[in-house]
Amino acid sequence: MDRDVGVFSYIGERILKGDLIYKELWTSKPPGVYYLNAFVFYILPNTFLSLRIFELIYSLFTIFVLYKLSRFFYTRKISLGVAAIYAFFSNTVYINSQGLMTETYMLLPMIFAIYFFIFFKRKQKKIFDFSWDNGCTGFYV
Repeated sequence: MDRDVGVFSYIGERILKGDLIYKELWTSKPPGVYYLNAFVFYILPNTFLSLRIFELIYSLFTIFVLYKLSRFFYTRKISLGVAAIYAFFSNTVYINSQGLMTETYMLLPMIFAIYFFIFFKRKQKKIFDFSWDNGCTGFYV
């Protein structure tokens, strides 16, 4: 297990016990990753395997949303290729090391923000123009 994963897991566990980030627990990262780990430990057993299972589901969903985003611009075949390339390279040792990194968690909200921006611009829906994409952007920041 990578040291970052250990810190994320430990702080997520401490959040469930009532500790507060930045007051009782020191960290240099934004709070999202810790609350995501706390959520995983809330719904699944407090194990490294639970985090890996969650990351697998999260990564599969990221691949699906990336595929849907690329369909705005490319054919089905090319979009499947884009998703496959991302799936391969996002899980290599050089990119993802031990997994469960902030970069992995950050991609889904970023891709969602771009997807919603393009979706609503193409549909000309003025009410939701920037609310969904700004919400996704704010989540990953």
